[in-house]
Amino acid sequence: MTYQLKLLASLKDPTSKFYQLKVAEMIAIPIKKIVLVLLLGMVIALIRAFMGLDTARLSPLISNVEASEFEFMKLLIALGSLLEAFFIPLLFLTFTSFIYTILFDEVTFRHALIVSTVSLFIFQLGKLAMLPIEIWFGLDSTSSPFAFGLIANVLGASDFYIEIGSHFSLFLFWSIILHIYAFSQITTERKFFIVLISIAVHLLVIVFSILKTFFSVYITLI
Repeated sequence: MTYQLKLLASLKDPTSKFYQLKVAEMIAIPIKKIVLVLLLGMVIALIRAFMGLDTARLSPLISNVEASEFEFMKLLIALGSLLEAFFIPLLFLTFTSFIYTILFDEVTFRHALIVSTVSLFIFQLGKLAMLPIEIWFGLDSTSSPFAFGLIANVLGASDFYIEIGSHFSLFLFWSIILHIYAFSQITTERKFFIVLISIAVHLLVIVFSILKTFFSVYITLI
């Protein structure tokens, strides 16, 4: 049996889909599904750029620069967002797949790539769910109703803690649970070890994302 990744089916019926992944004689590399998920992220990035959602932080600079320079800065950020929507997910897929392949017995790179692709799809769904909220209500990711950043905001925490809280979303926990469940089906590793590694990998992804956010803001403002 050759395993073919089905994104929605993996979310609706993970039990049967990950069991099929475990017993499959051959696992096809899900190139089309990966491209689909990447395109979804890039479309979201284009919509955000068109609506000016990624350039809101430049507003305080309007009085300090000429209009042409400000528009050029917005264009650079839009192009950066588009490139980020392509390369960062690829980095996520590669990094997580290699980590799981190295640390878990019986888990091949293709096993891990399938699980990470479904996980990436979950994160893209999170961005998609947040998009209308940003457009219609003017809320950014730090005020997402799906994340703890909103609670930190209400409690009057500093921007640093609000930014950290915004990365701990329902979609993050969904992804962690999916990783734990999937690898519990595929490998005979102890459950505690699977939970530990799954959480650690996601925390590393969050740290990278937070550093990337602060670095991009710093580069913009210097």
